[in-house]
This record gives sequence, structure tokens and C-alpha cells, in this order.
Amino acid sequence: MKGYFRTQAKYMDEYSTTLDNEMKIWYPSLEQALNAGIQLNNLSTYNHNADNLQDIINSKNAAIDMREALENGIEGNIGYLSAVVDLPKMTIELNKSRKRLIHTLESFIEQQRSGLLLITSLIEAYDATIDKINNN
Repeated sequence: MKGYFRTQAKYMDEYSTTLDNEMKIWYPSLEQALNAGIQLNNLSTYNHNADNLQDIINSKNAAIDMREALENGIEGNIGYLSAVVDLPKMTIELNKSRKRLIHTLESFIEQQRSGLLLITSLIEAYDATIDKINNN
């Protein structure tokens, strides 16, 4: 049984390490892309007109889809985190790995929530542009 716990601890550590490494890439890239989208929309507001309204609506719909996917990802990670938190304490090695995974998942969920705020800002920027075009 000890071998089984050791193996599970190893899997938790490997997942934590992988997620730690991916978080260093994922959130900064998402943040840069969404901020660029917001800035591009804001900078080019004066060029938007009825001719490109559908392009803006399509971009907004893509952002809405992204937001929904991220919301689902957050929900899934919260469920995974709850399952890890609910694991009973067993061996020292497994408990350390469990604690590390809990911390990593909490950090990732926080990054996902920050990304959700950025996506919402992008959608709001598109809404403002669409309103401006429709009111002209």
C-alpha cells in the first residue's frame, strides 16, 4: 500500500510542476492578448463604422465563447480542488504532495478569475464600440 501512496504523491507532484510551468506561460499570454484586443478596439474606434460592424460583433461573440469556456474551466478546477481537499490524510509524502497541489490549483483558479475579468473588459469594449456605431 505504501508503494501506491508513493505513486499517487508522485503523480500529484508531477501535475503540480506541470501546472506551475504552464501558469507562467498561460496567464501572461492571455493578459497580453486581451489587453492588446482592448487597446486595439479603443485605438481604432474612430475607424469603426457600419461596414465593419459585423466583424466587431463576431469578435465580441468569440470573446463571449472564450468567457464561457473559461467559466467552465474554473468550475472544473474548483471541483478538482474540492476533491483534492477532501482526500484523507495518509502518509507524510502524500500529504505534502496534496498540500502543494492544493496551493497550485488555488493559484491557477485565481489566474483564471483574473482572466475572466479581462475577457469581460474586452466584451464591454466591444459593446461600447457597437453602441457607438449604432448611435451614429
